[in-house]
Amino acid sequence: MKKYFLFLFFSYIGFAQSDSLVITPPRRYPPSCDCFQGMINLTPRLAYTYADAKSSYFAGLMLHNDCIACGGGFYAGVHFASRDSHKVVPEVGAEFYHLLLGYGVSLSTEAITPRVGLSLFNLLRVDAGYAIPWAKAPLFKGFTLSIITDIRLLSYPLPL
Repeated sequence: MKKYFLFLFFSYIGFAQSDSLVITPPRRYPPSCDCFQGMINLTPRLAYTYADAKSSYFAGLMLHNDCIACGGGFYAGVHFASRDSHKVVPEVGAEFYHLLLGYGVSLSTEAITPRVGLSLFNLLRVDAGYAIPWAKAPLFKGFTLSIITDIRLLSYPLPL
């Protein structure tokens, strides 16, 4: 687990240093929400979710606008259950964020989960939600806590 956190830490440092080499026009401060300029990004997403004394790992892709201040996007991926069960649960979702506050809803084959959370420049987020199950033995049930990161170093811009 230490290696994973070190990898994330150094990837963000590399992102900060590589962005400073490009000459760009000055940004307005405070940042506004009109930064959608006809480009959307496809970004890998990793997450850890804890719910009902069970934990799972999430891997997927996020399609979002490239705005740090506010915006939103859609994502899809799969949850891999921890050691006690070997379940793979597909999930799709939508989320929106404004500065430090984020909110969204996710839909899986086992539950629907509305959630809210805090965001650190949309790079690292902590979300809390409540999973409403519809399967007989769901992986998610009740309150959930998720730690989410979008790896922006690997983002791929898509023109509209």
